[in-house]
Amino acid sequence: MIRGTISFKEGSPIIRFLLFDLDDTLFDFRRAERTSLSRVLANHGHPPADRDLEAYSRININWWQKLERGEVTRRQVIVGRFGEFLSSFAPELNAAEVADEYEYGLNDCGFLLPGALKNLARLRDEEYLMYAVTNGAGDIQRSRIRLSGIGPYIRDFFISEEIGYEKPSPLFFEAAFRRIPGFCKSEAALIGDSLTSDIRGALNAGVLPVWFSPGKTPPEAFPPVRIIRSLDEIRPREWEQ
Repeated sequence: MIRGTISFKEGSPIIRFLLFDLDDTLFDFRRAERTSLSRVLANHGHPPADRDLEAYSRININWWQKLERGEVTRRQVIVGRFGEFLSSFAPELNAAEVADEYEYGLNDCGFLLPGALKNLARLRDEEYLMYAVTNGAGDIQRSRIRLSGIGPYIRDFFISEEIGYEKPSPLFFEAAFRRIPGFCKSEAALIGDSLTSDIRGALNAGVLPVWFSPGKTPPEAFPPVRIIRSLDEIRPREWEQ
């Protein structure tokens, strides 16, 4: 269950800082995941069907949530998700080797969700100060950042592997906030798709949570935070009301 809420009341500071999650918020991670996984498995003589790709995606999410809860290490996630997946799909394959090939393949998958660049340009023109907060490997994320073209719009990128902590840990956000000139929590909003890392992380960090949720319904225990269905709905001045 996600507990806690934060709201800006009348007379509170305006929003100036926008903190963006990357995967499944700006980046089309689903496309990247399917592209890299399909290549790797096909190279090993096991071209996957859609149901196989969906099965891996579910397993991957579960392993990342274990990491967010501090139950496993990053390397255990990287290899363990493939050990679980391959045990029923292709048990003869080596999970560690497939995992490393898959990770390498993500480097050239800098796909963006529709409207990402357009809205980043709009928000920059509106003089918002934009930063990225993402869980992931530094080399992979930075390669995808370069290929995607979002670099000119984002002032700095805070990546969990480089920071040393994962979202939703307050330690991740404390380290990031120290590097943002003039940062003020009451003037910041975090936009992300994950309830467990982004929304809980924003609540832990004391910034306004904005759930990017195309096609999703909030769970019953969901706190009263802002919800947007598309990147076009990023309208920070409306969130100040």
